Amino acid sequence: SQDRLYSERYKWIFAFQRNQENDIVQFTIDNSQQYSKLNNKKLSVDQINDYKGTYYCEEINTTKRIISEDGFIYINGRNESSDPLFFRSDDSFYKTNSDEFYRKFSEINFEKNHEGQVIGYYLHTPMVWNLYFQKVKKIMVYQ
Repeated sequence: SQDRLYSERYKWIFAFQRNQENDIVQFTIDNSQQYSKLNNKKLSVDQINDYKGTYYCEEINTTKRIISEDGFIYINGRNESSDPLFFRSDDSFYKTNSDEFYRKFSEINFEKNHEGQVIGYYLHTPMVWNLYFQKVKKIMVYQ
């Protein structure tokens, strides 16, 4: 079903789409800008292990970690909270920023080598496009 609201202030029409459980799953502004509810998808153990790890961006000299909890993956940096990654499509996720000042959507697109292993990801935000984070290989330490 669909509900409609009109904003007198902005002269916009908001249309809300509901599923069978009557939850709002999508809304449209003036028939042009469409937004969908972010639904997260549990990943298999193999998928989680592919994405998990430490990633380094040389351009801004920073490290991020992809961690897992309860079948979902999260991203965090040093002294940051963990933000969930919402499944978008194969190797592509959305992220919301937990920073109070900068609550914007980001997109993370994982890159794989010819053997299908995750080797890095590209970060796209409203301010930055194609910022590359390379997956750091595990270093074996022998004692």
